[in-house]
Amino acid sequence: MGVLSPNSQSHPFDESADGYGRAEGIGAIYIKSLSAALRDRDPIRSIIRSTATTSNGRNQDGISRPSVAGQKEVISLAYQLGNLNPEHTAYIECHGTGTPVGDPIEVRAIHEALGAARSKDTPILIGSVSPISLRYISSMT
Repeated sequence: MGVLSPNSQSHPFDESADGYGRAEGIGAIYIKSLSAALRDRDPIRSIIRSTATTSNGRNQDGISRPSVAGQKEVISLAYQLGNLNPEHTAYIECHGTGTPVGDPIEVRAIHEALGAARSKDTPILIGSVSPISLRYISSMT
C-alpha cells in the first residue's frame, strides 16, 4: 500500500516523506476539572473547550485515505462547539503520517478550516510528536 517507509523513519510534512516507520509509543495527559485545578493551585497548561471526532469511512479514494472535506468538517465543528476563534490558534498537533498522500490531505484540511483567511504574518505552526518534527504553514497557493 506504500505506507511504510523503506528506511523505517517518518518525515511528516517534508518533501522526503516516503511513509511511516512502525513503532510503539504512548502519550498521556492528566485531566482535572478547572475548578479542582484552581482549588488545588495546580499549574494550568491548557483548557479543553470542546472535542469532536469523525471517521471518514469509504470515500472516492477508498477506505484507507483520509478526506480533506471530512477533516475540515470535524475541525470546524470543534471550533464551533467551543465557541473558538481560529485566529487565536497558533499551533496544531497533527497526526503526521509521513506519507506523501496523508500529510498533504491533513495540511490542506487545516488550511481550509483555520488558515485560509489568516494573514501571512500569522501562520499556523504544525507538528507531529511521533518524529518530533515541526513545520510552518503560511500560504498555500
